[in-house]
Amino acid sequence: MRKFRPRLTSAITAATLVALTSVSGAAALTTPAAADSSGAVINEVYGGGGNSGATLTNDFIELANAGSGSAALDGWSVQYISASPGATTTWQVTPLTGSLAGGGLYLIGEAAGTGGTTGLPATQATGSINMSGTSGTVALVDNSTALTCKTAGDCAADSDIVDLVGYGTAVIHEGSADAPGLSNTTSAQRITTTDTDQNGTDFTAAAPTPGAPTAGGGGGGTPGPLAIHDIQGTGFLSPQNGNTVTNVPGIVTGVRAVGSSKGYWIQDPSPDSNPATSEGIFVFTSSAPTVAPGDSVLVSGKVQEFYPLASGDTVATTSNLSITEIDQTSASVVSSGNSLPAPIVLGPDTVPGAYAPDLGGGNIESTAIQPARSALDFYESIEGMRVEIDNARVVGPSDSFAEQYITTKPDQDVSYRGGTLLTEESS
Repeated sequence: MRKFRPRLTSAITAATLVALTSVSGAAALTTPAAADSSGAVINEVYGGGGNSGATLTNDFIELANAGSGSAALDGWSVQYISASPGATTTWQVTPLTGSLAGGGLYLIGEAAGTGGTTGLPATQATGSINMSGTSGTVALVDNSTALTCKTAGDCAADSDIVDLVGYGTAVIHEGSADAPGLSNTTSAQRITTTDTDQNGTDFTAAAPTPGAPTAGGGGGGTPGPLAIHDIQGTGFLSPQNGNTVTNVPGIVTGVRAVGSSKGYWIQDPSPDSNPATSEGIFVFTSSAPTVAPGDSVLVSGKVQEFYPLASGDTVATTSNLSITEIDQTSASVVSSGNSLPAPIVLGPDTVPGAYAPDLGGGNIESTAIQPARSALDFYESIEGMRVEIDNARVVGPSDSFAEQYITTKPDQDVSYRGGTLLTEESS
């Protein structure tokens, strides 16, 4: 039987809409080092290994490949210099070998301390650099010769530097600010593998998450946090359904502190170019959220497909489509007061006229989203995103999720009681 939602050509829930519309974001490195966002970049840096209070026994540097093709690392190196290098300070070098697979991770273990209880996962390179747990600079270099630059400007002019990360109060960094200062329990983590050459905004501080790459080729695992559109995917069900995701970035656009499904919505302010992938998602917290609209957050948790009308969480008991959500295990606020992403304006003629595609009895959940194909497709493509409706009419009472049903077509099929007449259902 083809699954269906309530008649979305004429009615959608106001909670989904109101929560998304009502809550209403040092020395500069002159010309950044030539970090290639389509290839290898520094993904994570941790200098607190083995220190007091640390769980991990070793420092580490993690690389990621933002491209789809393999990146050769033979003869390359990662290098480290202290936050304020003096006349006799030199760069420390760890040579690299092998390659970094597209979308993969490459983990480099560095010096061990006397504390900690947990070793690193399998590494692809090992060095002995004792990095600072608070401030310093790490560079990815296309050879293994020690760098000589000691200022931001000189390092920016060095074409051998592929990527560079200064954290804390480091003199040498990319962009207008360092990545955040670190501690024995936090690492500098790239928010996405898109490299803007701005350490201050490309990285955040969070609990260290060294990857577990495969032994000879460059990596398994995820190259840094997934974006919301990666989780939503191009189908009705998330490609990450059932998986745990870490540090998913987004701006809080709305909060639901009442009803049976408390949580909040986040949206990526930098959408991809695919109209089928939603940039918004609901974060389920079970209790009243502690975040506020405009907060830039990093969310970790398990991706789930929630069926609101299912009985006893049994999908077979409902013909309703699911809502993709993250069941939050942790969240950190990076900044507050950010501008919210611009809403999508919905008018009477925005949504396709067809309620659902004719699939000959097939399940729409097994098809790819085509926003212009039907109302079901269209609403799935913007699930969880901010929208604006300038002329709406209430067509039903609120429910246990504190949702209010409204219509974007106030003149369509008006009943004598002021609601919208449902003349047919798809089956």
